[in-house]
Amino acid sequence: MGSRRRLTLAAVLACCLVLAGCNAIGGGEPTPNVTPAPVPDTTPAGVSGDGLDVDRLADAHRAALLATNYTMEIEERVVIDGRVRRVTTRRREVAQGARAYAIDRRERTVEFSPSNYAGATGYWYNGTVEFIRYSNGTTPAYARFESGGSGPLSDPTEHRTVAGLFAAFAVEGTAPTRRASGEYVVRRDTLTAPEQIPGTVYIVAPRNGTLRAVVDERGIVRRYRVTYTGTLAGTERTARVVRETRVTDVGTTRVRPPAWVAAARRTVR
Repeated sequence: MGSRRRLTLAAVLACCLVLAGCNAIGGGEPTPNVTPAPVPDTTPAGVSGDGLDVDRLADAHRAALLATNYTMEIEERVVIDGRVRRVTTRRREVAQGARAYAIDRRERTVEFSPSNYAGATGYWYNGTVEFIRYSNGTTPAYARFESGGSGPLSDPTEHRTVAGLFAAFAVEGTAPTRRASGEYVVRRDTLTAPEQIPGTVYIVAPRNGTLRAVVDERGIVRRYRVTYTGTLAGTERTARVVRETRVTDVGTTRVRPPAWVAAARRTVR
């Protein structure tokens, strides 16, 4: 009996050693080492830990927006003597490749002169024809132009404005702050090249500026806010300019003729 028990125990131990060598506890084949999949690099062109490349970023902004539909809202306020004297707002709904777009434009002035406002409050461009709505009086007026080029917008993505502003604040080489969302935030409080500020001809000598911008993972400058002090041309009056731009509804904007286009088609041919 004693020898039989010793034989059985030895057999069990031998079996356990064999099974342990084969990872038999799980009942299957050995689990291979798994190499994690590489995490894709979502850093936009022109952005790095070392700073920004203004030209590459502006080109990435332009390319990303031309590849899709989007909405762009622009507001500019001019403050003189502590009062808002002029507010201009523009809303653009732009189709892929800027092959069609609608623009709604508004301006409000209070004791402000000069103004480049010609009364045009709406534009519709369908790739071949451009319609304009004027609202100077109580009855809207319309104009129609054959326009086989790019329509009234020479820079629908505002990439030249972006490049000019970033150059004016010398963001080249400035490392942006990365948010958990993947967006990058650019902050500058020094206006180093005021001649690069894109703006109106009636505000000169820009100075004391600030810039805040947010860039998404595709390189789109989703929003920016620029402020600066200037002088009203031909005077010694100081003006404060605040310009804010937002890009929204990227890829989801529905670009359709505004309601007033039907009346324009009936009025002008």
